Amino acid sequence: MSQHADTACCHEDCQPRPLARNHFFTGKLLVERDFTDEQWFFREKIRLHHQRLHGTGIVCGLEIKQHPNANCQDRLVVLQPGSAIDCCGHDILVAYEEVFDFTTAPAVKALVQAKDDNEHTLEFCLIWRECPTEDVPVLYDECGCDDTQCAPNRILESFAIEVRVDPPAQPVHLLSPHFDWDASIGIAHAATVALDETGQRVFVVAGVTAQTLYQIGTRHLLTETSFALGRHVLDMAAAPDGHTLYLAVGPDAADPTKPPELWVFTPDAGIGITAGPVRHARLGGAAEPGVALSVAADGRLLAVATQSGRLWLFAAGVPDPSTPAATGTLGGRRSSAAFSSDGKTAWLGETGTASIDAVDLTQASLTANAVTITGIAADGVALVSGSGGDRLAVLDQAAKKLHLVDPAAATKLIGSAVLTQAPVSALVTQGGGFAIVASDTALQPVDLGVLANGAANAAGVEFPLQASIGRSAITASARRLYVPFSGDPTVAESGAVAVIEVSDIDCRAALSGHACPACEAPDCLVLARVSRWHVNRKLQDVQDPPTDPNDDAAKGIARIDNRVRTVLPSTQAIAQALECLMDHGSGGAVCRVQRVTKVTKVTKVTKVTKVTKVTKATKATKATKAIPGRRPTLPESAQSAGHTGRRSRRRRWGSSL
Repeated sequence: MSQHADTACCHEDCQPRPLARNHFFTGKLLVERDFTDEQWFFREKIRLHHQRLHGTGIVCGLEIKQHPNANCQDRLVVLQPGSAIDCCGHDILVAYEEVFDFTTAPAVKALVQAKDDNEHTLEFCLIWRECPTEDVPVLYDECGCDDTQCAPNRILESFAIEVRVDPPAQPVHLLSPHFDWDASIGIAHAATVALDETGQRVFVVAGVTAQTLYQIGTRHLLTETSFALGRHVLDMAAAPDGHTLYLAVGPDAADPTKPPELWVFTPDAGIGITAGPVRHARLGGAAEPGVALSVAADGRLLAVATQSGRLWLFAAGVPDPSTPAATGTLGGRRSSAAFSSDGKTAWLGETGTASIDAVDLTQASLTANAVTITGIAADGVALVSGSGGDRLAVLDQAAKKLHLVDPAAATKLIGSAVLTQAPVSALVTQGGGFAIVASDTALQPVDLGVLANGAANAAGVEFPLQASIGRSAITASARRLYVPFSGDPTVAESGAVAVIEVSDIDCRAALSGHACPACEAPDCLVLARVSRWHVNRKLQDVQDPPTDPNDDAAKGIARIDNRVRTVLPSTQAIAQALECLMDHGSGGAVCRVQRVTKVTKVTKVTKVTKVTKVTKATKATKATKAIPGRRPTLPESAQSAGHTGRRSRRRRWGSSL
């Protein structure tokens, strides 16, 4: 194990230049330039070959691991040997294990010196470097007057490890989203969900009248705990850190004239949601048929009475006393709110009209400035945040359209996408690339980038589900959707939560010609990412099964995630994957397991599938029967114990834009 430090190394630019090779002939005078050009010609050929025929990424190895000495894990990590190719086409070779002190990185060092106690995200990356070495005397120096001049005898092709603190979130770029109904959470009459990615859990409200709150682990899709609400839930939202869960509940059936209430749960305190709400807050003094909840990035909560236009803004966590920090009454029907990127403004649609309200959240009395956009009906809004500033995706139910608008621009309506059905809600991917629009019975993607450029075919093909789709959730990577649907209220077992994998694989387009890859300078290849790190917290490997992030934080541990890297598979790995597909069809799970565990027999692979594990855990021996209005799950005996399971067969749906 060696200690790696970035010495006085340098790098060259990656701009392609015309290739010219040496022409040798008898009697030619050879000088330094000829030998340098001879090397450069072949190095440039190899670099361009790597860059334009293979691409960039981690070829093998190069995992960031915890240091074996527990006393050193708060400052040292270990880089495993391996190989990579950067965007320039440079080979990066790490021949031996390298111990790296990440606290010496300038950004981390500044936090240590400032005794910062906030949680941060660390990103480890690898960059190509050339290091002059073996200085020797220069026998003849055309620029010097003595014999003291030295020059490096060798150029070592090396690397540097860099650490970025809180790197900017990368926009999600989906080419043409493909939906794969991967699994179902077997909870009947699922109405709404809220996702806590940090805690690796999803909360589900289900039931027809007196509803129940469930906590489901996203790693295994099993019920972890539940709480009988006994009331009808109008909406649900989770705080960004996952420590607080908010429910807007309607009045008791015995007295429907009472106002709605805000119930606050703390899933990480004591026995979690099983203890019931820890705080209550009355929302106004009159009955409200609908309340929509929205949470800002800083944790503030905005409740909107969708029928009367009343507003209640609460501080993060809704601390005691549970009174709003600001209130307001807009009058008339309003949609749920979308916070601006800076959190100072909330946007609401004036349902059924061409107006969008901009509510100033910095004031104690919440009032709105209406922005009228001719030709639309603002039945719902979602924030589209990108490099071009904040825009809004506006849902128009009567016209069955999604409008992309810029409220601050002179020409506010940018474009409109025609949808197959009337939209009910929309989720926008990080970076504002795509919107996934839900109708009552289906999902439909809309390419917001294409829409912004004036294309008429921005909406993709529908992905049908079942009625009635409720408030859904999407992961930050936009690769997984949790979509509740209540189904037929008269059928006891109807409804579930669909777990849908989102991909952007277009096999034909991947083989078509495209622009040549290029970059101006060597990039930094991402090796690993560490979330929820702060000064003096130890870095340890991800465990299998994964540990609870909140337990790790309490123990002073942050986990090293090596899955964020871009992998550049070898031709041998590609050939093995193709053979696997030819031998086993589209069984992607078998191929993936075989590649990771290096198991070559299919019989061994099938024994470790998730379906087999869940079946053994619940002692289910009979095949599950399909229930009308519901995706197949485990037998009812297993469901009664609060378990859910993955389906043995997948349903795929590709949408072409």
